Amino acid sequence: RQVDEPADSVDGVRGCAFPFVRASGYGTDPDYMARCREELLVMVQVESAKGVESIPEIASVPGVDAVFLGPFDLSCSIGKAGRFDDREVRDLISAAERAVLESGECMLAGFRSGGRGTREMFDDGYSL
Repeated sequence: RQVDEPADSVDGVRGCAFPFVRASGYGTDPDYMARCREELLVMVQVESAKGVESIPEIASVPGVDAVFLGPFDLSCSIGKAGRFDDREVRDLISAAERAVLESGECMLAGFRSGGRGTREMFDDGYSL
């Protein structure tokens, strides 16, 4: 779910898929719901300049495990769609990455932007 403010990600669950997953052992595990609460990965998307400004607060919402960055949408949010070589676009993406990593609360996740390899992203702190 895309978020622009902490209130959009209340308790890290609003807007997330319902945690029931049907499988061959469905209904036979009495601890299923407790395990879901513990093991469910809750990831929010930040895809706007406004959202980047709110990352410290978004990352501190209990239950949010990861912040996922959408570099193309970030570039669109400042009127520079797909211009990953533009200094303002690069600075916005870098600011978002720093904010997530400095929060110490969430994993950094995201799509690869043009001109950037996945190895570089993992070296820069991405987990997913």
